[in-house]
Amino acid sequence: MRSEKTKPQFEWKKFCLLFLAGIINAFGVTLFLAPVNLYDSGISGTSMLLGQLTPDWMSLSLFLLVLNVPLFLYGLKRQGAAFTVYSIFADTSFRAFTTAANIVTK
Repeated sequence: MRSEKTKPQFEWKKFCLLFLAGIINAFGVTLFLAPVNLYDSGISGTSMLLGQLTPDWMSLSLFLLVLNVPLFLYGLKRQGAAFTVYSIFADTSFRAFTTAANIVTK
């Protein structure tokens, strides 16, 4: 029996929900946590801390990208392409709306 790789099937509903989650998370972090120097847990919290300790050009979005790349690669190996695409989409929407919220609130 031959094992064939199949193309991952994507669901638009999942993309829409991940997009909404990115918006909610970004505005929650920007409006409630960052102004009072509270930190989220995990990669997000580490990125928030590093974003506040470094110069302005090294933003939260940059640290989110840099710190998540190894996790994306690990997810690709262990969970497959569909999981990785959903993860990258969720991270990108969170980073985009975090950047937008920072621009709007400053």
